[in-house]
Amino acid sequence: MTSASPSQRPELAPLPLRGQRALVLVADPSLPLDLSEADEVLFVGARPRDCRGVVDAPVIAGRELLRLRGSQSARALRPTTVVVSSLARLGARSLAAALRYGAQRVLVVDVPGSYLELDPKPALALAGLIGSRRRIARLPGSRLLEGALGWRLAAEVPDLSETERAAEVVFRHAERARAAQKPGGPLRVVHYVGALSPGGAERQLSYLAASHQAAGHSVEVWAGGSLTGSAGHYIPALREAGVAVSRVERTRRGLLRAPWPSGSLPAEVEGALLTHATAPQLVPLTQRLLEHQPDVLHCWLDDNNVIGGLAGLAAGVGRIVLSTRNVSPLHFPRLMRPWLRATYRGLLESERVVMINNSLAGARDYAAWTGTELERWNVVHNGFDAAACPPLSEEARARGRAELGVAEGEFLVAGVFRLDVEKRPRDFVEVLARVAAEVPHLRAIHLGEGPLAAEVHALARERGLGERLRFLGRREDAWSLLGLADASLLTSLGEGLPNVALESQALEVPLVLTDAGGSVEAVDPERSALVAEVGDLAALSAHLVRLARDPAARRAMGRAGRAWVEERFALERMVERSAALY
Repeated sequence: MTSASPSQRPELAPLPLRGQRALVLVADPSLPLDLSEADEVLFVGARPRDCRGVVDAPVIAGRELLRLRGSQSARALRPTTVVVSSLARLGARSLAAALRYGAQRVLVVDVPGSYLELDPKPALALAGLIGSRRRIARLPGSRLLEGALGWRLAAEVPDLSETERAAEVVFRHAERARAAQKPGGPLRVVHYVGALSPGGAERQLSYLAASHQAAGHSVEVWAGGSLTGSAGHYIPALREAGVAVSRVERTRRGLLRAPWPSGSLPAEVEGALLTHATAPQLVPLTQRLLEHQPDVLHCWLDDNNVIGGLAGLAAGVGRIVLSTRNVSPLHFPRLMRPWLRATYRGLLESERVVMINNSLAGARDYAAWTGTELERWNVVHNGFDAAACPPLSEEARARGRAELGVAEGEFLVAGVFRLDVEKRPRDFVEVLARVAAEVPHLRAIHLGEGPLAAEVHALARERGLGERLRFLGRREDAWSLLGLADASLLTSLGEGLPNVALESQALEVPLVLTDAGGSVEAVDPERSALVAEVGDLAALSAHLVRLARDPAARRAMGRAGRAWVEERFALERMVERSAALY
């Protein structure tokens, strides 16, 4: 992998190591790392040539870990996380030796600026598989086999410089090539997304696809990832609307071959796509676009935007719409990819590419991050079908609250969000703990899942909320449960335009939420919601206490919230605004 010069250092976000002691296995010193959040660091093998946030951490030889007695330095560190840089060049034996010292978490870095988090056993299994393929690739005759099958047996580490070069090749090709012309009649529209999980972006996609299908267009949804279990949440609704749903199967990088028909793309473009870091998704998508030739390709969320944008330009799609749904990934280290900003900038040079964000705050943040004009970012607020989400009757509320074990007169707070870093679920628990000290009749429910579930559940028990706060997981009847609440609470770090804010207001449930991204654009402050700064636990708590003590104010805010949603966020407005961009 090419090492960047100081003036061309790749954009990195810190690895999520706050409060962690990191044992860093360096098999590729040219791979840059940002370890600034770690409490302590011990390098094994070498120090990365571009290492940010660490000045004088010690380095031990790899063989020291493999000794029968182990390493005194590693034992003294008592690591909580093992960082692997990079797994494609590291042996399973070294990883197993590192895990002897007690770490229960592995971060794998194979591309600058992004990482994969694994438990120890899956990490060891992956390291063993990659090592086996390396050994097979060294056997006599392996090159002949690769040539005959068009496969690469050995795992390859994506090269950032090759990824940037590949994007430039596609951009030059798009400038020269003639794109398909938009027809005068119904459109063939493809939506490309990672999965159809029960998230906000996926809901808007479902609304939009079903509406356009009903209007006479031919609409399909293609997913780049799994569609099983919760990842297929919206499949029934889409298929009921007549929208075809399918998966674009990714190709393992080590078994990658160029599947497109001979002559469909210039050889330079074919070769470039194969070298991009996202080639396992990018190549199959490009092939499928070449076969289907849709009039519009509408991509959702950053990774899919980059993959779909490049594939659409390569395949000659006439209109490519890229939907961003929050503030930029600069705020979310786990979502950052080092090629995102440069690729967005290149995509924005094409007149065939249209950018969308679902809030003005998000559009401004993306424009500032990419260094592009705000005018290139179209704001399309989320649409919401308020008629399908009516407030519960008094009888239904009483019956539902009784089923939850909520007594008459108790103050019920609901949280509906993913238990992940950007939602700040710890703040949700801490705020409830503060409110409980002043509101003895507090009860709370949470709807949703996420990687921080175990940690958040434990914090709730630690704060004495075990009997007051119930975690109900992912529920199909989320609206019915949210409608039982006296208030809803959203403590996010960043938001686009949160669907739960629209839902809560439609159900006449007043909100308390943070001024995060486009959150405030979704509410009518002081009339339908009470707003606090991100992390201001005192203000969030005070807002809930105020609502707990004033039932009349809750009812007034609830009525104002429903009127606000019906006026500002009609589903038809979102559909019409999106269609105008096609």
